[in-house]
Amino acid sequence: MVKLVWQTATEINDDYFVLERSFDNKNFSFVAQVNGAGNSDQILDYFSFDLQPKSGYNYYRLKQVDFDRSIIFSNLKYVHFGGSELIKVYPNPSKGEELSLLIENPNSDKYTIETIDVLRKIIFKQELKISAEVNQIKVNLLKSRELYSGVYMIIVTSKNKKETIQIVVN
Repeated sequence: MVKLVWQTATEINDDYFVLERSFDNKNFSFVAQVNGAGNSDQILDYFSFDLQPKSGYNYYRLKQVDFDRSIIFSNLKYVHFGGSELIKVYPNPSKGEELSLLIENPNSDKYTIETIDVLRKIIFKQELKISAEVNQIKVNLLKSRELYSGVYMIIVTSKNKKETIQIVVN
């Protein structure tokens, strides 16, 4: 998940904003729409989330649309969103009753695993200690807990790395 934040100092006839994303810095697609204030001479803060970034570079632009449909584009910004081939969470999407984490070839003896919601609230957190001779470990993340429908992030932190994996619960 990527939180996208912007601010306006003044707005004149501002209808709405459209957040757009590109993976190749050429072809852009819709991410979210946020209503503008219409007319304002105060500093206003806005934000939205991209719930489906891909691993690698994600390029973003903001399209501001006035009531008369005139459009202004912002400068491009990018976020590098890390993925992992060695850490997997499944099933994804999930029904919220079963969720497993698989770590192949662990590079650390201690991991911290956090599950957070879209508001960045920690749903649960656990520490995991792994012996040196293990080449694969599977962990049940829920342990008799259930997740409600929504989007969550699993953050796996070791001494060398921090991986973030997005999951969807139906």
